[in-house]
Amino acid sequence: MKLTAIVTAIGDGRRQNGDRRWPYQDLDGRPILAHTLERLDACSRVEDIYPIVRPQDLAYVRRDIVGVRRFAKVADVLVGGLLRQDYLFRALTGAARGADLVMIHDANRPLVPPELLERAIAAAEIHGAAVAAVPVHDAVKVLSKDNFVKSSLERRRLRAIQTPEVFRFDILVRAFESAARENYYGSDEAALVERLGEKIKVVAGSRLNIYVASRDDLQLARAIVRSIT
Repeated sequence: MKLTAIVTAIGDGRRQNGDRRWPYQDLDGRPILAHTLERLDACSRVEDIYPIVRPQDLAYVRRDIVGVRRFAKVADVLVGGLLRQDYLFRALTGAARGADLVMIHDANRPLVPPELLERAIAAAEIHGAAVAAVPVHDAVKVLSKDNFVKSSLERRRLRAIQTPEVFRFDILVRAFESAARENYYGSDEAALVERLGEKIKVVAGSRLNIYVASRDDLQLARAIVRSIT
């Protein structure tokens, strides 16, 4: 099965540290995005990779990240826009056309373990759709509009979703097409697939697979890198 990976490096423009956005912060001498691409590039199941970046970041990523490291599987760097769902749909029906499976991964998750990638891919091959997730250890409360506790959720059945998300190409295209027809925007790609009534297999994520979007996250990622090198 041909698997295409799409890496989203746009995110929320407010998530930044100084003049560098989070995908381009230094992590052990390399930008976070470079670490992420290296992890996917090393996965034997991935055939091609398409990072999606903001228009103003395109030249930098092509020159200083992809151009310097010459990843074997990065086929092109794509330009995205304001809304994730719209630019992913364009990538899906353009660059990813012809793939059997599509993996979507956040650029800000540079430490995704190889075995997690393999788990998600294997589950998607069997079930058609798979997402990584970790148990929720903190108590979760639903708040009222004026910030009083309204109710409590049973955390044994709750999971915090990570990427990668891996889907069969035809399922994901149908999900995006249905959402576009009804002008529906979901929280993630899995939410679009849920609307079709398709089952999504949840596989064990990893606490190492952190999403770097704050100074504390970056410090933790640096500590993890130091501990494993």
